[in-house]
Amino acid sequence: MLAANMLGFHSALDAVACASYGLSAGHRCRQRVSAISLQQPPDGPTALFTALLTEHDPLTAITLEGSARGSGGRRLVTRRAVSKGDIVLSVPASLLLTAHRSGRIGGLQGQTEVMWEAAGDLREEVGEELFQRGATWDVRLALAVYEATAGGAGGFWDDYRKLMPPPPSMTHPLCLPQAMLPELQNVELQAKVQAKRALFQDLHPSLHAHATHPVTASYTNRGFPMEYIPRPLPYAYALVVSRCFAMADGDTFAFVPFLDMAQHADVPTANFRVDAQDGATLTALADLKPGEEVTINYDPDYSSEQLFAQYGFVPSDGCAKDAKLLRATLGAAIAANAPGVTAAAAASPSTPLTESSAAIGGLLAAFDAHRGSSLASSARLAAVFECLLGEVPKGEEPIRPAPLLAAIRWRLGEMTTSLDEDAKELLALEMASARGDPVLPCQIALVSYRLSLKKQLALAAAVLATFLGDESGAKNASPEMR
Repeated sequence: MLAANMLGFHSALDAVACASYGLSAGHRCRQRVSAISLQQPPDGPTALFTALLTEHDPLTAITLEGSARGSGGRRLVTRRAVSKGDIVLSVPASLLLTAHRSGRIGGLQGQTEVMWEAAGDLREEVGEELFQRGATWDVRLALAVYEATAGGAGGFWDDYRKLMPPPPSMTHPLCLPQAMLPELQNVELQAKVQAKRALFQDLHPSLHAHATHPVTASYTNRGFPMEYIPRPLPYAYALVVSRCFAMADGDTFAFVPFLDMAQHADVPTANFRVDAQDGATLTALADLKPGEEVTINYDPDYSSEQLFAQYGFVPSDGCAKDAKLLRATLGAAIAANAPGVTAAAAASPSTPLTESSAAIGGLLAAFDAHRGSSLASSARLAAVFECLLGEVPKGEEPIRPAPLLAAIRWRLGEMTTSLDEDAKELLALEMASARGDPVLPCQIALVSYRLSLKKQLALAAAVLATFLGDESGAKNASPEMR
């Protein structure tokens, strides 16, 4: 666990890192970043959200609930009863921040001098040289969000940015304190975070310092421990990848106010559409009572690991797509020449499980034996089932139980904390947060991520061990049951 001085951090979490930042008229705005005061929206986030939304969508059926720092975050709920097929939210195209694959940015009403010097005119294409260096549409859209939160997008964004999560409340891996990265216990994800941070500094070194952006500069000016505050461009990028939407043309991506507050659900209550003419609409997929949450599905093909890497959260009960985690674990173990995996593979029959009725029956019995486990959820069991008996991904081979069990045991053994230790740490963090103690939201998200993966791996290992009939690795199991 990260050990550091948290003095003064509690009040940092209580501050919303946005405030007025005056801009002169015209596209090129010559103000440089200076200290700003942090303040909560005067009438609270719900009142501000409603005031801004009804100005542009008077008939809206939704409002905002929750806290940017609460355990459930902010969420959209219905203001009144709605019927399936009703449009519950409409956001005009004029409010969108957009990035075309060519790098052209739309939606800004101006640029700060800092951005002009760092990236030139964002309305222009990025150019081949910068594109080859990594200045893709998502990085360009991050520059637009950087500007919007610095005052370069006009009066609406000067207000809306007060609703966006402040830097210390971000849970995206890119916003983790440097000293906390090893706690991911995922070398691949840690390397991706480091590479992305290095890319930002290479492309736009003048935007690296906290002092270059009013939101992050404000923490410096108020004496907060800056190791907990993400750099401004990683902060903006994390906002983009966790909140942007593909537009109907397939080549443009948008940061959509109001819609960006919608939470994920495997079975959503609404669906969205975003295009250049009509803006964004959110349509109910079911009848909803007043006060019911309006959710969307961020990506139905994402595993828990992918959801954390892009959005900074994991579903509390896992998801069926975590079959990807199990397959990836076997692949990583083979690549690492992990102990026991090669031998288990060599001793396993080549006949797929799906072609043996006895094996299928034994596997289903193993599932039944663990349905009441504290590790089990319908989603986690579905992930194990999908990995072993589901459709085999193109270019891959059917999974054999014995080498998978050896691979899972290897990966769990490689992790520096156990499942029980993570469960105790998460409980302690949640209790401390409930007491009002200074706890980083990313600490809770990080331990939740580790715990989610370990629960999925441990459940799969338990099912496989029961199926194979030998807790030590199935060396005495019959060939048919391996």
